Amino acid sequence: MAHPHVAGAGYLLASVPFLLIFVLCILADLNGNPLPPSRNCHRLGLLAAYILWSLQALIQIPRG
Repeated sequence: MAHPHVAGAGYLLASVPFLLIFVLCILADLNGNPLPPSRNCHRLGLLAAYILWSLQALIQIPRG
């Protein structure tokens, strides 16, 4: 995790467990809310897009 040429890569790697727990908590909250299915689809779609965007940013970290 200590790469002199890749600043902050360790912090991004350490943020993965936090990201997963955060996403699971949001999904648990969404499943407990009695909303119309169309609103849940929009929320889950936005959440999935955000997850994919975050993972893409993590993949683009150069290897040291």
